[in-house]
Amino acid sequence: MKLKMIVAAAGLVISAASQATITPTTNIGGSDLLLNVWEQGAPGGQPDQSFTLDLGITFSQFVAASSSSATLTTLLSTDSTWTSFLSSSDTADTGALQWSVIASGNKVNTRPAIFGTSTVGSDPTTAGGSGFLVNSDLNAANTQVSATINNLNTAANPNEQVAQKGTGSYYQDLSLANFNGAGFANNNAIGATAAVWTASNISGGNTTAAVMKQLAGTMTFSQAGGSYVLSYNVAAVPEAQGVGMALCGLAALGFLVRRRNAA
Repeated sequence: MKLKMIVAAAGLVISAASQATITPTTNIGGSDLLLNVWEQGAPGGQPDQSFTLDLGITFSQFVAASSSSATLTTLLSTDSTWTSFLSSSDTADTGALQWSVIASGNKVNTRPAIFGTSTVGSDPTTAGGSGFLVNSDLNAANTQVSATINNLNTAANPNEQVAQKGTGSYYQDLSLANFNGAGFANNNAIGATAAVWTASNISGGNTTAAVMKQLAGTMTFSQAGGSYVLSYNVAAVPEAQGVGMALCGLAALGFLVRRRNAA
């Protein structure tokens, strides 16, 4: 299934603002992807807060369709939950707002796996307390994401909500201490482009290195007029016909150069 088709279906769920619960990590396809936008260092002693949106796409659905570019969601200026978050946040200081997308679940042989964005220039393969991610790190991170989803599912509308620091649903309270670390971070400024990774616990003991994979595309969350758009972008690959024509052109150019040299 193409990602744009999945996203279209997900958009219907999001726009309907239904009260359906977020797909948990115990689902065979993993949890739903969550967009998190949070505040760090609110001015005037105000508590930090975060905005969380259920994208309605499961871990495995996204990975299976990640070869296609797509708009994952658009937060409109008419979205009251989103606008209330912005109006009560320190939006004048763009560095105070950060974003990430994360999911987790039992992806391979019922073993935990994590999906997440990373700050450009950081390397998830160096995460974890050992200087690299091991199975025990991944297990702990998976548990932390599960706890957050459970907290969200007890809210009046788990699909889209604002939470203050200290409430259990505030994104940074999750910390993901076992996933972040060393040279890895998943906080991105609004407008920044992030790399997308998966980490899987396939086999071995607690100290076995997790299997890391970077997806082909990148994610960007940026302002577009009065709206904010989360997109997944895959670099265009030249078609075989175009490559063939380019090669023929180079061959012809080489032939002309040889004739000129011979003359």
